Amino acid sequence: MEKLIKLLFIIMIICVGFYISCAYPLASCQMDRLAEAVTKGSSYGVETLIDITRNLNSRNSAGDTALLKAVKTGNHMEAQKLLENSSGVNERGRTTETPLIIGARRGDVKMVEKLLVFGADVNARDKNGQTALIAATTSRHASIVDKLMDAGADPSLRDRSGKSALMIASSNGYREIVEVLLKPGRENLSALTQEDLSMWSSEASEY
Repeated sequence: MEKLIKLLFIIMIICVGFYISCAYPLASCQMDRLAEAVTKGSSYGVETLIDITRNLNSRNSAGDTALLKAVKTGNHMEAQKLLENSSGVNERGRTTETPLIIGARRGDVKMVEKLLVFGADVNARDKNGQTALIAATTSRHASIVDKLMDAGADPSLRDRSGKSALMIASSNGYREIVEVLLKPGRENLSALTQEDLSMWSSEASEY
């Protein structure tokens, strides 16, 4: 009886090892195929692979989820499909950027709108402390800044260098973005610190 138990235990270990060696490469392979389908804009390929891929938040060999890949390539149709199938809207890539930060940096208005509708965290930060608002400001995408502010972005948040979106816009002379950030009637304006406003008034006097 003892020998039989030992034999069953050994067989169980072998089976578990076999499952791990087969299942994980398969998942990685599927995610690579899903990312490839997204890049090529193949709706059929994405829909088929969504059906067979258990976890849409798995990552391909580059460390991206299918949604991150769709955002990076500006593939709105596939991003919509992935979001509707519960792909993680706040999942980060190797650079720690969320899909929203990437979309904001690219200036992709439609993608940003889509991500916000599906619950993207408007104040999420990457490893450098940058939010989507800071990314949009740095890249000079005023329309994105406007949408993020409407969605409740906190303009007082600062990156690792200690700069907020308003500080960046003021110091670089991005007048249009400054005007958007300070548009009257927004509740999130109350989050701005005296330091933010002081820098803005100082830079504004030089315009």
